[in-house]
Parts: sequence; structure tokens; C-alpha cells
Amino acid sequence: MSLTKAIAILFIPALLFSCQKKADPAKLISALEQAVQKNYYFYEEGPAFSEAAYEAAAKAIDPQSAWNPGENAAAALASRINEMPEAQRDDSMRKAFNALLGGEGNDRRNYYIGLETARRLKDPALNAGAGLVLFRESYGRFRIVDVLEGSAAHLAGIPQKGMLEKIENRPVIDLELEDVVALIRGTSGTSLSLTVDGKQYTLVRGQYSVQLLRKSEWDVDGKRVLYVELRSAGKGAARELESVLMKSNNPDAMVLDLRKLNSGDFEEAFAIADLFVGGGEMGLIKRKGIAARPMQADANVLYSGKTYVLVSNRTSPHVKTLAMALRLSDKVKFIGPDTSLVAYAGIEVPLEDDGYAMIIDAVIEPAEGKDSRLNPDIEIEDFVPVNPPSTKPDEQDPAQAALLKAL
Repeated sequence: MSLTKAIAILFIPALLFSCQKKADPAKLISALEQAVQKNYYFYEEGPAFSEAAYEAAAKAIDPQSAWNPGENAAAALASRINEMPEAQRDDSMRKAFNALLGGEGNDRRNYYIGLETARRLKDPALNAGAGLVLFRESYGRFRIVDVLEGSAAHLAGIPQKGMLEKIENRPVIDLELEDVVALIRGTSGTSLSLTVDGKQYTLVRGQYSVQLLRKSEWDVDGKRVLYVELRSAGKGAARELESVLMKSNNPDAMVLDLRKLNSGDFEEAFAIADLFVGGGEMGLIKRKGIAARPMQADANVLYSGKTYVLVSNRTSPHVKTLAMALRLSDKVKFIGPDTSLVAYAGIEVPLEDDGYAMIIDAVIEPAEGKDSRLNPDIEIEDFVPVNPPSTKPDEQDPAQAALLKAL
């Protein structure tokens, strides 16, 4: 079974759905509890939500009112949602349910996606967007970590590393990443207003595709260095990288830049690492209720020269898995900030008459006895480059500057 988890790549005026059935908060709270109990990897027994979680959910929608739930906190929360004005009801449910599901940190969090967002994400007519790649730093905070070349965002001059603040003048501070993606999506040719770092940009939605990788070649003191920037670990990425390596004519060294890798599939991440690793257990995939699955590398190595891997903490979790697996090779050295090598994958659990809950149901982690942190060979500040790979090193890039000294 494929394990896929991505941060938002937005290749693609709100849509109204007139015959929408009004959701029942009490039924949704019960459905959320069942979703956690049945699917959440870390759930053991007992109620899915604590009294403190119910209080946090109630305070999320009405921080001023006292919380005296009596003996049935679920019913009290449903009642508080029903008391909200109709125009605020969907927002109230989103805030309450995300607070109810939250509390496990940025990587391990479960969360709720409402019906309107779920419908927009699945609507084939809304297949155009801005060409932005967003990283969720925390709830309601979305940083632009890549802008696709030739996209509407690129043509409008939206800066990389900026913070997205508003979509059509609607603040994003109380939204999940999927909500943001759904608002940006629309039909091709329609206009879109985005506010980034206080500046408003108007652009026209279009359809864009991302290059799985970009490459260049350096000459450093007579050494030929192949530089590959991997932007996705999606299906086909391992094969494309394999093709590049086979045509590279055995360079003296290689750089694998993972700092713009923002989407993918965990099994594909293992397949990419297997190109450099000559046997051994690269890591484990653990699913709820299923025996751990060891991911073994075969004995073949496509490139056995010195390989420098550049990492960042502002990427998708597939970078953790790639780094974890690549660590088996004694030819690989890492440059970047330290990071955990444990990644989490979620499953969409549909909610009747509503959207869905995203529940963590799998853990991808190092083999037994292996360190769960990267401990890079050269530890530097976190840095995500703006420009594509050049024909020579950029000494303003801390990772490339450190790399120059190591070559």
C-alpha cells in the first residue's frame, strides 16, 4: 500500500453548494472519536479525547465563555457549536474539531477538513492554481518555499520565503493547509488575489506541472561535480534520477539537494535511496495493527562516489525517510540542520454528511537500534535556496559554501 503525504504544491471566488445538508455536530464528534480509535497509530484504549481537549475545543470557538460541561463534554461541545450564529457555524466546527484532534505537535497531529474544502479539493473543474509551494510552519502560518517557473505566481513576482497572509482578502491565520489549497484552486483563467508579507498580488490561475528534479554540473578545482536538486519523491522520481545517474559518466562527486523536496511517496523515497545503498535495512514502515515492514536495499549501487546530501527542516517528511535510508552508505555525507528521522503518514477518514478527518495511521522510522536523529556531518543553519542549480557554487548559500570546503 502506497504511503503518500505532501505539503501543498498549488499547481492549480468561492464555489457555492446550494443543497448542502446541515451537519450535526454531535454526530461529527462521535465520528471523530471513532476515527481516532480505529485508525490513530498511537491510540491505545479508552476515550479518544480528554476533558482538557474538550475544553480547548470549546475555548477555540468562544474563549470568553465559561466551560461547565457537566457529565457529557461531547454533548456540551455540540451544544456550544449549535449556539453559534449560522454564518459562523462552519468556522466554529473547524476550530473546535481541530482543537479537539490537536495537541500532538506539527508532525503527529490529526486534523479535520470540512465539507466545503473537501468538495473543492475533489472538484475536477477546479484544476488551476497559482504555482506556489507552501510549507505549514504551524496552524495558520504558511511559508512560500518554492515558486514554479513560468507560473502565475512567478510572473506576478511573488517572493520565495514570503509568508502567505490572505487569499481574496480572507486571512489564513485560522486555516489548515488543505483549506488554503482549496481557496487558491479555481478554474483556469480566473483571477486570484494573494497577500504575501503585507503586499497584495493579483494573478490569473493556470495549470502547471513541477519538474521532479533539476540538475547542473560544476567544475571545482578540476573535479567534475554533478548537482541534482530533487523537488519531489513522487512516483517516477527514482527512475528519473536513475536515468540522470546513468548518463552522468561517473562524476568525481555528486550533490543531492533535498531542500526543495516538498511532496512525494514514502516507498518512492526508499527506492531513491536504494540507488546509492548497497544492501541492508533502510528503515521500517509501521502501520496500526500490522506487523512492521522492513525496507531492504538490494546489493546494486548505481553511484558509489562521494555524495553530499543537503537537507532542510522546511520540506516534506519524505526528506526524513530519504536521509534515514541514505545514511546506510559510508559514501554519503549530510550538510544542514539536525533533524528527526521519524516521519508520519496519515489517512483520510470520511465523515458522513461532512468532510474528513486526517488521522496518523503509520510511522516510518529507522531500523531497530539505529539513531532516530540525523546528526549531520556538517551542521549549519537551516537555509532554503531561491535560485535553481547554477553552473557554479553560490557562496551566499551556507550549504554550498560548506560543501566547497568539503570537496
